[in-house]
Amino acid sequence: MSSEAPNRVAMYEDLLRRVASGVRNSTLYAADHPLVARNLTGLIAVLASLHQQQPSITVGIVGTDLVVGDTPMHRVSSTMLELIKKLKDNKVERIAFERGLTQDELVALMLSLARLGSKAGDADKDLSTAHIRVGRLKSDDSKKQDGLASDIAAIRQMYSNSVAAAEVAVGLALIVALYRKKQSAHVEDLTTMKS
Repeated sequence: MSSEAPNRVAMYEDLLRRVASGVRNSTLYAADHPLVARNLTGLIAVLASLHQQQPSITVGIVGTDLVVGDTPMHRVSSTMLELIKKLKDNKVERIAFERGLTQDELVALMLSLARLGSKAGDADKDLSTAHIRVGRLKSDDSKKQDGLASDIAAIRQMYSNSVAAAEVAVGLALIVALYRKKQSAHVEDLTTMKS
């Protein structure tokens, strides 16, 4: 594991903590309160350093876990179960922070998330801005199949992959055998299969 991966995970943890803190502070304090401003400054700094590595940072909710990019954040998620429940109840499963976002956009997001009701029903509020996309995780329901049909499709795919791998292995074995026999891998030298 490279030293960059633990640094990235630490930055993801900091991002999640600052988002949770921003929502909590926006619930408790006015938008111009020093705690809110200090937290937003830190959140912008974390997002700026993450945006140097990638143009978009996506925070998703899968089950009871928060996921940043493709990294599940189990440890941090266990401390934010109330926030996760609040977001899921309001059909917020994904927040994508695009490069170029402004402090005003973050303030608006934190205030909107803080105002979300604890019960479902606020889902039709549009929380997205020019550089922040909020919504549900998307799945391709058009390709969904029932249990038996999807099992058969998976078995056919596995069989096809196995046959292709076997064909490659046989072909490689033939090439190795011919090379050992003729001491050449040139096609012109291998005109006959007989010794």
